[in-house]
Amino acid sequence: MDPSSQYQDYLLLLVLPLTVISIVEALRNWHAVWDIDITWKDRNVLLRFAMFVLMPIVVFLHECGHAGAILLFGGTIAEFHYGLLWGYVRPNGLFTPEQILIIYLAGNVVEVICGLACLFATLFVSSPPVVAVLVYLGIFSIAGTTIFYAIISMLGMYGDWTAIYNTTVTSWIPYIAIVHAFLVALVLYAVCGNAPRLWFTCKTKPNWETKWKLLSDNLKKEPTASRYLDLGWLYYDQGLIKLARQCLRKARTLKAQDVNNDYLEGWLQVSERNPDKARKIFSAITNDLGSSPFMKATAFIAIAEVEEEQVRIRSRGGPVPGKMWSAALEAYTAAEQVDPTLADAKYHRARLLNKVGLHNEAKTELLSITDAKWSDPELAQLVQVEYDLASDQEQTQK
Repeated sequence: MDPSSQYQDYLLLLVLPLTVISIVEALRNWHAVWDIDITWKDRNVLLRFAMFVLMPIVVFLHECGHAGAILLFGGTIAEFHYGLLWGYVRPNGLFTPEQILIIYLAGNVVEVICGLACLFATLFVSSPPVVAVLVYLGIFSIAGTTIFYAIISMLGMYGDWTAIYNTTVTSWIPYIAIVHAFLVALVLYAVCGNAPRLWFTCKTKPNWETKWKLLSDNLKKEPTASRYLDLGWLYYDQGLIKLARQCLRKARTLKAQDVNNDYLEGWLQVSERNPDKARKIFSAITNDLGSSPFMKATAFIAIAEVEEEQVRIRSRGGPVPGKMWSAALEAYTAAEQVDPTLADAKYHRARLLNKVGLHNEAKTELLSITDAKWSDPELAQLVQVEYDLASDQEQTQK
């Protein structure tokens, strides 16, 4: 409630531009954000809007909670300092130990109430972006005071929680600690629990929910390995990895030896940041005599994508020498050789050739995509973009 403010105003210079950027970004993407389904890009826009535009309002209310308690007990406000995502109130007056404790608690209670109100409101709202913003704001509000603010206090910095747990009114501490622990558990469950994450996906992606209900209903009527696998992929596409793995386990119980199960397992390993295990699984598919050419090519493409991601991690956003892409390029080439009819392999190989600087070869590869089949039809829209890029780079080099 009453920290040193000498560095707070410097941090304001960082947060204020982020607030402005978040507002501009939300306005620029307004029509895309307010369509029926929330994409990953939309989520990022709404998340930043909740954090840097709406959370400052909650923080202001937090400080008002302290101020209100001070006035309620007959004191006056010596100083009210507000810095968007932080602030403090200096009281003036004589207070009992219980009143001091309540003053320190008041701001945090207001912030928690704001968070709980946001989460409760989502039960009555149907608009996907509004639901997303309310959920983000609710979690930020509760976690901001019960976790982040509490950690700052534990590290010896300023914070209400230092004063709260060091109060002389020791009889209140166990009850405060129990409520505090419950709120932390609530936040962790909301973020990590399968049920709340599934609920959030359904509320923010109505079209996805329709597919999910259809697959779930079909599974109840006839639980087959392929249907469990389809549901697993549906979960995987939305980042619901634990649920996807549950479906995979059920699919394996019904059909233990299935290359399609192995393929999903490989991508789950990628999501769980086990690239070596993923490569091993995908490689086994490419060497499986029972795998179709299409399945082998798809596995080679998966290997290449894993290699590309590892290159990006190792380069840390810096320039990448062409030789670092060799493993991925070899995998795309192998995919094309295994199934020459698959357009995805040709496109990805051309895209990587552009990165390496072999623009003429990239153009030749792209021109070879005529009647080839697409595993991912959306890639077909990017062929001309990649071809134009190759042409532009060739002209630049000349």
